[in-house]
Amino acid sequence: MNNDNKISIVLPTERFQGAPELDSYVDISLQSKQKEIIEYDRNYNLFLNDVFDKERQESTNFNLSSKLSVIFQNTYTGKTNYTQFRNNLYYVNENYYQQLSFQPNYDGYWGGYPEFKEFDLTRNDYNVSGYTTFGTPHLLFPQNKADTLNWSFYISYPYQNNYTKILSNYNSYYTNWVVGDGIPFKTYYSQINGENLITFECFVKHGLSVGENVQLSVSYTNPSNNTVTNIFEVYFLGNETVGSEEYYFSIQNIGYLNGFLNADTIGTFKRVIDPDNLTETTSKYYIREHIILNDYENLVITPAGFERQIFSDNGKFFPAALTTNNLNKVAFKEGTTVYNLTNKFKIDINGIKDNQNRPLTELYYTIINKGSFGWFNEPVNQGNTSLKQGWEFNIDYENLSPYWRRNPNNSNSDTSITVSSYQKIDNGNTFTFYYNDNLNVGDFLDGAFCEWNDFEQKEREISEIYHKFVLNRNILIDDNATIASQINPKGYYYKPHYKFTLRVFSDYIETAPITENVVDIPDYAFYSQSEQEYRWRDLYPYGYIDSNNVGVDNPFTNNSHYVHDNFIFKILPEGSNIANNNINFINQPISDDCE
Repeated sequence: MNNDNKISIVLPTERFQGAPELDSYVDISLQSKQKEIIEYDRNYNLFLNDVFDKERQESTNFNLSSKLSVIFQNTYTGKTNYTQFRNNLYYVNENYYQQLSFQPNYDGYWGGYPEFKEFDLTRNDYNVSGYTTFGTPHLLFPQNKADTLNWSFYISYPYQNNYTKILSNYNSYYTNWVVGDGIPFKTYYSQINGENLITFECFVKHGLSVGENVQLSVSYTNPSNNTVTNIFEVYFLGNETVGSEEYYFSIQNIGYLNGFLNADTIGTFKRVIDPDNLTETTSKYYIREHIILNDYENLVITPAGFERQIFSDNGKFFPAALTTNNLNKVAFKEGTTVYNLTNKFKIDINGIKDNQNRPLTELYYTIINKGSFGWFNEPVNQGNTSLKQGWEFNIDYENLSPYWRRNPNNSNSDTSITVSSYQKIDNGNTFTFYYNDNLNVGDFLDGAFCEWNDFEQKEREISEIYHKFVLNRNILIDDNATIASQINPKGYYYKPHYKFTLRVFSDYIETAPITENVVDIPDYAFYSQSEQEYRWRDLYPYGYIDSNNVGVDNPFTNNSHYVHDNFIFKILPEGSNIANNNINFINQPISDDCE
């Protein structure tokens, strides 16, 4: 054997005298505190679907966009001797005024409608000579400000509830009430299927079901035992006419004494789920107040390319001989416009709570009449506001409701939006023009009339809010104005708030007994003393749609949710035959195998 290292093996008996012939060795352990790292310990498999969903659920950024289709009916005319307005009318009786202008005592007045451009969401007349440019224009503005003159656009959300606001109704029957007292009613006696009933007429949807109870603003004292109650069970819905179930309900008439609930009794009621638990199951009623989250500088409106409504433009050519400035012109009484409205910057809703102290699930586009050119918004009598507000039940589609009166002013219908003015001198006369001031971030605006029930953890919108603006009758005079119309001039209604649904609550209620250790109870859960449990509705995750089609699945990219909706912006004159049409969207065309 070759032994290059000169290693010698010496037996014990050769090394030490008397040593036993035994093996000598060192016991080397095979155990180790180190181990080789295998591949799957060094790598982690990432599934793009999981990463996408995690980022989506954690994101609180939103981009809103909408398609706004304008529907407008031009109804009210007047006459004016202010040159710039006179040159920009859609003329009526132009032959009459043309002949009148030849008379030696001609006072300079000419009659017609304000053109559609004064109502449209944006303007395209930034270069009209004498009106918006050159010479002494009525109002000079650059093209990039065209979307800030007629209307102002904001983003808002429901912030708090107003339980003390005074509401009024003049339609069906008159009543004045504090919104926190509930929903008004008027009674009459009826008989259905041989059963004697006391029927309650409501001018808004009552939201009741048979078997539920109502707490009335009036109480009944039983003369036999002096017991007092104002809780009654709902026995029947409707008045046996189509669609009446939502506006009429009845209780059994068991022969109440002492004139209780005689015909034409007016009062208010609150919905009660469980009469043995009034504190927790009685509904609350309020005006939902919005707060401005982003002002007009974070929104941009642009015409929708290659899109029109089904309605045709109402335009007319007027030859130079029949115009006030002897120029040919085409004027539009009404138009069909479609716009895209979107925010410039992402909206972060992290930490924002809604009016029920829950995570925010709704944002709104809020659109307010501005009227910078001064055709509208004459202030109310002895006030510094012009825009009026009311709810859908305040609009009488055939007649003019006293609710909107301006002189003497019904302050219950005033908005909080102030009005400003400027003056122009024309032919030696001074003319005053009015416009509504811009809102600021943090300002409040009234919203819908709503109902909330703690036990159900659910909000119901009872009636939407509307604004009303009127013509500036100091500039555009109505020769046919009656005393009534001078006190309460006719005008145009529009709805200011348009909802985007960011996320939805489940249509079922989660419960957690206090005796059990339940995790992930949200901080907005309602604790029921009577049931000794927490009650809440879960927030559905983004992208989840349940069997009842409840949920949202909006696009998500670049750490932001993109929410889109289509709205119809209706500017409706009083008495319009389209005012009571509640359609708020245009249906997509039906496609079948024939296409």
